[in-house]
Amino acid sequence: MADERAAEQPARRIREDLRDGAYVMAFSCLASTSVAVLFVGLTRLAG
Repeated sequence: MADERAAEQPARRIREDLRDGAYVMAFSCLASTSVAVLFVGLTRLAG
């Protein structure tokens, strides 16, 4: 049964894996930048 499903789905292309990796990198960059800006804002308000 699993072999039948694997045969029906086409193999992922390298380009799709690279695109997914780029999405993860972009999200990570935005998330870490947002956290850094939040911390800078909080320290400016506190100090």
